[in-house]
Amino acid sequence: MARLPCPFVYASGDQCRDYIIRVAAINGAVHWESDDDGNWSLNVHSTEPPYNLICSEKRGHSGVGPQYNEQMRFSSWYELPEALRTIVPKPSI
Repeated sequence: MARLPCPFVYASGDQCRDYIIRVAAINGAVHWESDDDGNWSLNVHSTEPPYNLICSEKRGHSGVGPQYNEQMRFSSWYELPEALRTIVPKPSI
C-alpha cells in the first residue's frame, strides 16, 4: 500500500513532505471479537470519536501549545481525508 501523505500545510504554504503513520481515535471503544469459526476482527464502537493524525517526522505538528495541531485533528470519520476513510473503519454508532 502506498504511504498516505501528511495533510499539514505550513504557514508558508508549503505542504508537509512526510506521511501518516498512525490514526488515533480518541475516546473510541476498540475491541477485537472472534466469530463462530475462530476468526478475529477489529471492531470500533463509539459515538464518533475525534481523530488525531500522526506524521512520520513531526508527530502532531505541534509547536508551542497543544499536542496536536488543529490541521491534524478531525472531529468525525467523515472529515478524514478520503484515502484514510478507505482504511479506517467507520465507527458503528
